[in-house]
Amino acid sequence: MKSLRDEFSHIWKGKFITLAIIVPLIVAAVFGYIFSNNQITEGKLAVIDQDNSLYSRQLIDRLDASQYVNVAAVFLHAVKPDELLYNEDFMGVLYIPQGLEQNRYKGVQSNIGLFVDNANAAAVGTLRTGVAEVISTENIGSSMGRLKAIGMNDDQINATIAGISLQQRLLFNPTMDPINSNVIGYVMLICLGIYTFQCLQIIPRLRVEGRLGRELENPVALFSRVIPYALVGTIGIFFSLGVLKVLGSFRFTGNPWEFLLPLFLYSVVAGLLPMLISWNVATPAKAAFRVTLFLLPSMLLGGVQAPVAMLPVALQIVGKAIPFTWLFAFIRGMGLRGGELSYFQKEIGALLLYAGILALLLILCMLREKRMLGYEKKNTTEPVLINN
Repeated sequence: MKSLRDEFSHIWKGKFITLAIIVPLIVAAVFGYIFSNNQITEGKLAVIDQDNSLYSRQLIDRLDASQYVNVAAVFLHAVKPDELLYNEDFMGVLYIPQGLEQNRYKGVQSNIGLFVDNANAAAVGTLRTGVAEVISTENIGSSMGRLKAIGMNDDQINATIAGISLQQRLLFNPTMDPINSNVIGYVMLICLGIYTFQCLQIIPRLRVEGRLGRELENPVALFSRVIPYALVGTIGIFFSLGVLKVLGSFRFTGNPWEFLLPLFLYSVVAGLLPMLISWNVATPAKAAFRVTLFLLPSMLLGGVQAPVAMLPVALQIVGKAIPFTWLFAFIRGMGLRGGELSYFQKEIGALLLYAGILALLLILCMLREKRMLGYEKKNTTEPVLINN
């Protein structure tokens, strides 16, 4: 019993109770909130309405009224469906052909196409279900009255209904190969961990070596220290994707040389952020422990564990501050979907703005550091007056 009391006394004085009870509660609450949406209730759908008739507009309204569908945009001119999916603004595209209304009144079947972004296969299931339900209901509702009016019974009606035929096409990852989703995500997380581990130590290393004071006189020189890491990190990711394509089934269909630009910008941003996070760390060894600040949020919010669209809206906004989210979006948009660089001007601009904000915050840290160093220097050089 004495040993039992001794151990209870030991854990009561230490942090074990806090770690064993409070931490699991926090982790459970965080994970529960992150994965609270097990499905997307309103998938974003773009509609290409070539018919532009009263009936096509009514059909679009019925689709938008579905709990599974959010008609986010309607195009009345010809647009390539796959181009609308490059930037992940939509999860699917519905193509309504010309003559839909005329065929409806004639009783002729019309074929409409649903193009689904299967690069996010877990996110589009409810969207496909919602569109199929609306089309099925529309077929029955529009045909029943017309066929009953000409004297058909229910059996004859069920055998005669033509209506709308929904043709679905799964784009970008039709076989739902995990190497194009989870596998590529985990490989990129390993690259991120190695890269972040090194960039976290830049400022603490200069501090330990006594060179940080000189570096503060030239901010550009300090920023340029991330360039070698960005170049090496870019090369590492680029060739790892190549290996996955050659040895695995990774489908990189975009222009690899165009992909280098956003990849390098991502590497610069992913290098500046660790420099900022580790600014007040005394030694490189202590800075290395902060790598988890990058890996865990990147894994949970970057689109590896679950599609970004399935996260709560607040976490989708927070995820924009995680560089890995941008990398994974470029891999899907340019790699899996084959989008050209010109389609990603908004994302490129956002990354440049992000880099500018990080640079500004680093400059503020540098000014604060210079004031502190100046104050310490002043205190060490002032003569000490001794009162007799």
